[in-house]
Amino acid sequence: MKPSKTMTVAEYKAALVKNPRKVAGKVNAHTALVKAIVASLNRMPGVDAIPMNTGAAKIGKGFVRYGFPGMADVMARILVKYYPPWQTLWLEAKTGTGRPSAVQIVFKEMVTRWGDRYLVCRSVDDAEKAVGEIFS
Repeated sequence: MKPSKTMTVAEYKAALVKNPRKVAGKVNAHTALVKAIVASLNRMPGVDAIPMNTGAAKIGKGFVRYGFPGMADVMARILVKYYPPWQTLWLEAKTGTGRPSAVQIVFKEMVTRWGDRYLVCRSVDDAEKAVGEIFS
């Protein structure tokens, strides 16, 4: 399977069955899972999801960090029928037996203090179920 900018949920699941460590050619399983979650959630009415990249880049002679240490992989804003009119759901994508790091746990504690929701998800189904629970 060639790497693509968008991957359907079915393509992700099929590629994951073939080779869980190397999904969609050069795209690793984690990246494919994040893309599949964002694509799936954005197809749901009342949900806006974006990937939240973190890292660092060398620009000229300088070094620039972006994102917040430990930030979840996906942020979803979900429109609800009560006040406040939206809920924020942070999703940390994990493949295999991956566990949240110490800085990811600190990030989780911070956003839950804000009243946001946080979930470690291992599949698109986990993310869709979490959104469904917010709607109910």
